Amino acid sequence: ATYAAIVYEFSSGQLSSVAGLLGASVCALICQINPSTFGAGYTSIAFMQTTPVLNSLTQNIFSNDLTLTVTGLNFETVVASNSIEFFASTGASAVEGTVSTITLTVDNTQAVIDFTALTLANFGSLRARVGIPGFSTNTVWSTTVEVGTVVAEPPKLSPPPSANVTTNVVSLLCTGVGFDSVDPTTQNVLSFFVLDRN
Repeated sequence: ATYAAIVYEFSSGQLSSVAGLLGASVCALICQINPSTFGAGYTSIAFMQTTPVLNSLTQNIFSNDLTLTVTGLNFETVVASNSIEFFASTGASAVEGTVSTITLTVDNTQAVIDFTALTLANFGSLRARVGIPGFSTNTVWSTTVEVGTVVAEPPKLSPPPSANVTTNVVSLLCTGVGFDSVDPTTQNVLSFFVLDRN
């Protein structure tokens, strides 16, 4: 008998929710001559559900930061398949974010999180966990670990696109960072100052 080794490289996300037995068979040149021989030597391979690992980090996270970089193992290479949950030690407003990029390295996986809700009221320890799709519809979560300390920073206004505001304007769009997105009407106060009347 002749034995050979075949290496099959799975594409990105191909095994994202596979757990259990995966059937495999090899079709050599003889299959092209006699298709009925396909499937000879069928065998099964056991696949186990992986659990993501999030590394604990000691770093300052300023309350007006837009992104956070975390590292770990067993993240999904398909960005949208990764979930992130934050647990702040202070503040009535929840910290929220979404995974925007995934970078694979030799030792671990790096993920960049875009904050969608983070305010100075969330100062203190910030813990998080990551999740990936499970075998059925369940999400498999990592252990919750500390990913940094939120340092309270005052909100900042970005320069307006136009310096001119007419006297009959009824609304004004202000952009910046560090605003409270959970309760914007009561937690954000905007003051105006007339610097030059000429």
